[in-house]
Amino acid sequence: INAEYGAVVSTQSTGDVRRTMPGIDCSSGWTEYTDWCRNALGAHVSDSLMIREIENIERGVFAICPISPGELLVGVPFDNLMTVVSPIVCVPRLQERVKGLCDVLGKLTREDDAMAFKLLWEKHEMQTDSRWAQHIAALPNAYPNTIQEWSSAQLDELKGSDNRALADTWIKQVRDDHETLGAISLGEEAGGGTVGEFFEWFTLSEYKWALCTIWTRCCSVQMAEGDQVKVYKALAPYFDMFNHKVDADMQHGLVQTGQTNADDTPQYALSIVSGQEWAAGEEVFINYGPEGNDRLLTIYGFCCNDNPYDRVKIWATASPSIAEYERKNMLLQENDVQDNLPFELSLADPLPNKLLGAMRVQRATDDEMEAAMVRAFEDEPLTKRNEIAVLDGLREALGMMQYRYPTSIEDDVALLFNNSEHVTPNNMAVVLRLSEKRILEAAIHQITVRKTQVEESGGCGEN
Repeated sequence: INAEYGAVVSTQSTGDVRRTMPGIDCSSGWTEYTDWCRNALGAHVSDSLMIREIENIERGVFAICPISPGELLVGVPFDNLMTVVSPIVCVPRLQERVKGLCDVLGKLTREDDAMAFKLLWEKHEMQTDSRWAQHIAALPNAYPNTIQEWSSAQLDELKGSDNRALADTWIKQVRDDHETLGAISLGEEAGGGTVGEFFEWFTLSEYKWALCTIWTRCCSVQMAEGDQVKVYKALAPYFDMFNHKVDADMQHGLVQTGQTNADDTPQYALSIVSGQEWAAGEEVFINYGPEGNDRLLTIYGFCCNDNPYDRVKIWATASPSIAEYERKNMLLQENDVQDNLPFELSLADPLPNKLLGAMRVQRATDDEMEAAMVRAFEDEPLTKRNEIAVLDGLREALGMMQYRYPTSIEDDVALLFNNSEHVTPNNMAVVLRLSEKRILEAAIHQITVRKTQVEESGGCGEN
């Protein structure tokens, strides 16, 4: 019906009684769930692994015995991942209901929304008849640590950070999207009316639950289709039980299994291969990628202490009113400086050379432009006047960014020292803003050192 979103309907023969989704018996170390992954989904789960509850965290995957580099830990067949191209499976009792799902899927343009409707269909309509029933039962009932569920007081802990305004925008966007989706008119074949009227379960809270499940638990998989490579979000049983660690050495992605489908096309599985040793009893992590705490908090609902991928963004856009704008703008573009992208400061590089180069160009006088054309981006002052103007301008901008925070670095360190639990929204906000302040402090320190060197140096012009 809609090939893009996989609305190909098939039926299963079961009874007509709707059943309640069973829970997972966590007291057995998730043995039942692991057996279901292996037997029902045909997934490979290494005998070296077990899932275990962790205090103040949902759960984690642990090594039962030592794990060596190169060991295949998990492999979930692609056909048993939930993606937008997964076929819609319907039981006889839902033959009329599924028409509404296919209708709405045919009108959606965003992958997240299609995934949300498919997930909610499996949860509320298919229930225990869903092939993912055991996995859906293992999902959290709520995601209180994600930004979407923060209270106004908790959001205010982000004051000073750009993430405060971003959170407000994103929360409003989800509410507006839910209202828009709920008002979609269904066709006559589906009985008419709106999506919100047809699917009584499509509430704001359930829509947010579905989106948070997708954002926090799905991974991206690349599938070769002809001469194209398509990327899909995938909800993968067992795979999404692993927690994140920034330095975990693990490889995951789609790999060919060596088997073929009925049409002779190769079969794929989403696999995790260990790139390091894990000791018996140790939690086994995967690496979500080089994600800073701003994205980890916004998307996944957690932060990492001392995250090396944390960034502070600063904009330094050239105004069309500056002297020789066309010439300067051309030089900036030649050095890959784009007006629509910010510069990123980090603890490893708190004062990027590209930022300094862009500021040198923007503040160059007519007499300094020849030097700017040659060495503005070579980490070398054009003139003493120009370099001091650049450093003073940056110092002022970064100082204003510092001033926006209502607390100091010392305040935040004390807050974290007195409360070591970083899984609450308030403490995650402290971890995020503390990292940003340390990056700003490092940048300002470098500016101070550079300015002293320039003022004491006679190596550049005095213009």
